[in-house]
Amino acid sequence: VVARGKDAAEPTEVPDLGAPIRVALAPAPERPAPTPPPRSPAPAPAAVPPDWGRTDAALREAEANLRGADFERALKGAEGVRRELQGQASAPGAGERRARAEVLAATAEVALGRDEAARRSFERALAANPKLELDPARTSPKVRRVFDAARAAQGAKP
Repeated sequence: VVARGKDAAEPTEVPDLGAPIRVALAPAPERPAPTPPPRSPAPAPAAVPPDWGRTDAALREAEANLRGADFERALKGAEGVRRELQGQASAPGAGERRARAEVLAATAEVALGRDEAARRSFERALAANPKLELDPARTSPKVRRVFDAARAAQGAKP
């Protein structure tokens, strides 16, 4: 089909009205990449409880030395356990071992006539285990007196 425009001398092509309609689409806008869901932090590795084998053996040896009246060796063994436990105060089982070592040290110190050092050891034992009690059937009255003084001193502290 040819039509004439404003100027009759110029022929213009008229589109075929029966032809299919062509649609040109604009490009789709760029979408940002989806944000991944937040990752939960990795679970903390389970705390491995310390191997108390060496510590328990040292405590048994100190107890044997105490029973054998080798008070200096018993005291050295208890002091070694005390040093070993310094960095492990919050580890499971450390408190009971610390209290045990301090009771051994205090008992040896009483036997050596070092009552003030024994009282400080008992205070540390009570700090590790505030419910600590000594067996009256197995503890000498002299050791019990120093223990009672340590408990009284701790009760007076704020």
